[in-house]
Amino acid sequence: KAVTGAQVGSAVHELMQRMPLEEEITLDTLRQALEQVQAEPAVKARIKLEAILAFYETPLGALLQKEAPRVRREAPFAMLKKDPASGEDFVVRGILDGYLVLEDRILLFDYKTDRYRNPQELLDRYQAQLELYAEALRRSYGIDNIESYLILLGGEQLQVVSLADRKD
Repeated sequence: KAVTGAQVGSAVHELMQRMPLEEEITLDTLRQALEQVQAEPAVKARIKLEAILAFYETPLGALLQKEAPRVRREAPFAMLKKDPASGEDFVVRGILDGYLVLEDRILLFDYKTDRYRNPQELLDRYQAQLELYAEALRRSYGIDNIESYLILLGGEQLQVVSLADRKD
């Protein structure tokens, strides 16, 4: 049976939620966490553990480990919005992959396993989603400074890109 991108994406999200941020993250730690992931072996085999390990070696990944008690993962949210066309209120619900609340800012991060050639494609595709998440965090915490990051795990190598890097 063929493995779908959605299956791999779900398994990666579960793995990232299970990562013990308070411990040093190694390939062994990743393999142990992967054993707990509820997915078929063929799906788990498609997860690029080296890319995930590389993420934890980036400045953002290292900061998440350093500030582990302040990191929130798989955080549900609901927010009331107004439709500009009709003036009607509606509720937006979602789940944030994760964020880190610091004194002066919030770092929002979202994992993407989509295949891509140019990271700009994914920045363009997911900008509105990240802006919505940032608005929810701004309203919840009363902190205006939100830094948004995509953690791109579907390319040749890991890339962490900031929404601030987006080129219009």
